[in-house]
Amino acid sequence: MSTIKPLIAIKIFLYIIVLAAVVYMPESALSEMTEPPPPQVRGTVDIDSMIKQVKASPTDQSNMKQRMDTLTKWAQSMMAKGVSVESVLPQQKGRRLESLSQNSPSEACKMIDAIYADVEKFIGGSGDATRSVSAQSPPPNAPAKDDISNLLIQNKTQSTTAENLDARIAVLSRWAQSMVARGVNIDSVFSMEKSHRLDELRKSSPADAAALLDAILKELDKFLSSHPEQTTGSVKSPMGNPTSMMSQDEIDKIRKEVKTSQTNSSNIRARAIALKSWAESLSGKNKYADKIYTIETGLFIMVQQKENPEKAYGLVDKTFADLERAVDPKTDWNVVKAEKHIQQAKKFVPAVLPVNAAEVRVTEGVPHYATGALVTNFSTAFDSETVRVVNGKLNLSVGSVPVIVEPTANAGATCTATANGSPFGILDVEERLDRLNTDFYAGKFASDVGYKWLRFLGPPSAQYMIYQRGGMNLQSGEAYLTQLNTLYENAMNRGVSALVTINPSTGDARPPQKAGVFTQSDVPGYTEFLRALIRKLPKVKHYTMETEVDASWKPADYALALATTKKVFNQQCPDCKLYTGGYINPEGTFFEEVFDNLKKLNAKNSFDAFGLWHAFDMFLGVKRGYIDKFELIKAQYKKSRELLSRYGYANMPVFLGETSYPCDTHNPFTKGYSETNQAANLVKTYATVIGLGAFRIFWSNIHDYHFYAGGYSIFDYSGLINNPENDGLSSKKLAYYSYKNLAQKLSCFEAAKTSEVNAGPGVTAYRFEKGGKELFIVWANNAD
Repeated sequence: MSTIKPLIAIKIFLYIIVLAAVVYMPESALSEMTEPPPPQVRGTVDIDSMIKQVKASPTDQSNMKQRMDTLTKWAQSMMAKGVSVESVLPQQKGRRLESLSQNSPSEACKMIDAIYADVEKFIGGSGDATRSVSAQSPPPNAPAKDDISNLLIQNKTQSTTAENLDARIAVLSRWAQSMVARGVNIDSVFSMEKSHRLDELRKSSPADAAALLDAILKELDKFLSSHPEQTTGSVKSPMGNPTSMMSQDEIDKIRKEVKTSQTNSSNIRARAIALKSWAESLSGKNKYADKIYTIETGLFIMVQQKENPEKAYGLVDKTFADLERAVDPKTDWNVVKAEKHIQQAKKFVPAVLPVNAAEVRVTEGVPHYATGALVTNFSTAFDSETVRVVNGKLNLSVGSVPVIVEPTANAGATCTATANGSPFGILDVEERLDRLNTDFYAGKFASDVGYKWLRFLGPPSAQYMIYQRGGMNLQSGEAYLTQLNTLYENAMNRGVSALVTINPSTGDARPPQKAGVFTQSDVPGYTEFLRALIRKLPKVKHYTMETEVDASWKPADYALALATTKKVFNQQCPDCKLYTGGYINPEGTFFEEVFDNLKKLNAKNSFDAFGLWHAFDMFLGVKRGYIDKFELIKAQYKKSRELLSRYGYANMPVFLGETSYPCDTHNPFTKGYSETNQAANLVKTYATVIGLGAFRIFWSNIHDYHFYAGGYSIFDYSGLINNPENDGLSSKKLAYYSYKNLAQKLSCFEAAKTSEVNAGPGVTAYRFEKGGKELFIVWANNAD
């Protein structure tokens, strides 16, 4: 879990921060996830005049800021006209320029001149539409959140109850996030500590949480009455400019357009803004609005515009349609419920495997039940049959549920998994001292399911700032380290190895923002923290430096933190291993910049394993514009391997720090998710990543979350065990048993030779070979 820092000049791409923060801040407010509308600029943006100035006099530090601002305004005005400027000023280039302007102004000046040269060529080939744009004045400032006013009025006449607690917390969290986006300090009424405390009480003692919320709302009412200016004002955009949400008239206009024409590249920007605006206006007024436009929706729309634009368009159209159905008084919710659970027809394709055996055992990777609650006997839960091999060829018919193929001579064999060799791990943010002996504690299930590693994130990870001053209901200093040691030793005493996340950040902010800040002045104090950590945790030998680092760190800061940590390890704990955090932007160049900075620090050998792209599915329930998660995993693995080789890390081990797939969504209209699909996805993910060559994979998480990050989320359904707070169910899911079965099957193939086998068109097959024994995992692509 990352510590937190103030909002500072974050580029549009960094809205991806939301997902990273969401994964580690169960108590945090909902984030602004959709790219905001381009701000309207007073006057005229005359790009031609600036191009002439640049050609006449190269950029220097005296005019750098002005020229950057002009580029930004021109790009935003083009977006307002529906003109894409990605070819000359993509978001990644904007991030790079911002970084250079702070760390290497001379290089930034050169980059600005190059961009203006590209803009001149772009304008020449694109016509007058890309030249000057006269923008209107900004609209009047709109209230940050109408619902907060309504909530304060309600609170004067009606106390918070268990029934309205979650909804009221969601409204407060959203309001807090909008205030933080404006730079408003609200710590006097809703501090970080209160946010954490409220979330903990919501889970452990709803009555106490309700009382605390009422007290906060009373203080907030006084605060707003004495600070009326804080209730209005436009939210700052990532470019540092003010922007406002769409008015209801504008939203209604776009709602009509969506009903008659599909979303495309020319209208997606306006429609995404309207969609978010409409969903927020419905928040608290419609039972399903927050469940339809969830924490991930805006993020997925934005990410898919890069990875698979057709899918982004489809998600916008579908979400609009779902909201329309939700507000339609004629909607029959019984019919909706029935539609959601209609079983899909199974599709099968032929597969041919080269097998060195006379016959094989073919076992489905998912139990033959609709839900895990129906599994009463694990040993008979998976359908299995014996099939003959003819002339070294095995002919199969496979579907979306993967099958495990074993020569009958080896079928059913089990081996003792080892911690160092086992690829099976679990990430669980909610590992807390008060849950060591409850069903929420992942360590409790390790011996049954078969995972040998727990990755510790969140409050119980090793955080420098908590060590310095405490927080999140944890003490500081030696007492904090003692608490951590209790947690880690509890896990290790259960036969589980600990991968401890270190967070060196010295930054501060409110959730859900998270980012890394680490400078040379932080090195002495952080070094002392590491030495104390190593002394206190003598049994812990594996650490990872933060997580999803491209969403929260500057490459130079991250490189310095890596180098500092590894230097201390070399001195104090030579057998301690340090892994990099994984990344979430498939298009980014974050680690290239990290490796460049490590070279400058003469600290190339500052890590022992590399974190891969975090393989989270991008709303696969939307079928327009399909994206194959497993092809993306392979592409990102290849990209990482090429990057590592280019910088001299050809033999660097790699691991996947986070992955998951939900068995359902809160959206009553989204079909296609089921316990079967979740379990199948888990098996395919592990087979793919292990088959490619990663040494360990962490599934998030053992137990479903509830009201994740203060709002509805797919992470509320991504665990292996149901959370009764979501839907009353507490049973183990099919994915629990699939994980257990896969871990047993592959326990004899630790450090095996792996390869992808050509089993025919539309089929994926991985072969695991060790000591003359072999095993295959096979499935049909896009069959569900």
